[in-house]
Amino acid sequence: MDNIRHHSIKYSHYGDKLKDPAGGIKRLEGVVDVQINSEAKEVTVEYDLLKCTEADIEKKMIDEGFTLDNSLGQRLKRGWLHYSEDNEQEAMRAEPKPCCTVEPKPKRSPLDED
Repeated sequence: MDNIRHHSIKYSHYGDKLKDPAGGIKRLEGVVDVQINSEAKEVTVEYDLLKCTEADIEKKMIDEGFTLDNSLGQRLKRGWLHYSEDNEQEAMRAEPKPCCTVEPKPKRSPLDED
């Protein structure tokens, strides 16, 4: 299973005081790469799902002064992604369990009585 994810997060604006708006996000554990497209108002992040989630990245963005796009479509997209990533993380961390552990029934001889 591939742990690396690529997602774009829309924002409405970020604080003018930020000299390096991607700096704090890049320092987040698990983040591999961050690209900011200020014209499209979008942050594209590559990250390891076992170490962080998009929800962690969004929280860091808010801490760094970004305001996330709060449109209905973006809220639904983020909500679905958070739900999906939580389930994926749980599945990745779970110990594999054998699928079919049912013991085969012993074969009966025609001479056995009922």
